[in-house]
Amino acid sequence: MVKCIKGLCLAGLAAVLVWTAVPQTVVADGHMAAVEARQKAMRGFGGAMKASGMFLKSGQGSLADIEQRLRRMASAADKIPGWFPKGTSSDDLGIKTSGAKPAIWADMEGLKKAAANFGKKSGELAQIAAKGDKAAFGAAFKSYGKEACGTCHRQFRAKRPKN
Repeated sequence: MVKCIKGLCLAGLAAVLVWTAVPQTVVADGHMAAVEARQKAMRGFGGAMKASGMFLKSGQGSLADIEQRLRRMASAADKIPGWFPKGTSSDDLGIKTSGAKPAIWADMEGLKKAAANFGKKSGELAQIAAKGDKAAFGAAFKSYGKEACGTCHRQFRAKRPKN
C-alpha cells in the first residue's frame, strides 16, 4: 500500500512539474518569436538602407522604390515599441543574438520618442525621394542614418557578437 501511495505521489509530483513547465516554455517560445519578428523587421529597415546606398553608389534601383520603402518604414515606426515586450531582452532569454539593451525597458518613453523621430525622418526622406532628385536625396541620406536610426541605436542597441 505504501508503494502505491509513494508511486501516486511521485506521479502527481511529476505531473505538476510538467504542467508548470509548459506555460514557461510557451512564454519563452512567445518571447523568442517576438525577438525573431523584431529582428526580421529591423533587417527590412537595413535592406532599405542598403538599397538606398546601392542606388546612390551605382544607380541600382530607383528613387520610386526607395520612396516606397521609406514610407513603409515611416508607417512602421509607431509599432517599434511594441516589438519589445517585457521579458525579451538578451539577459531575460539567455541569448546573445539580440542587441536590445536593458535601457529599452527602463526607458520605454525614450524608445517611443526615438521611434517617433525615426518615423518623422523616414517620412521626410521619402518626400525628398519622391521629388526624383538623386543629388538632393544623396545629400539628405548622408545624415539620415545618424539622425533617424542612430537615435535608437546609440541609446538602445548594443553591438552583437559576430557569428
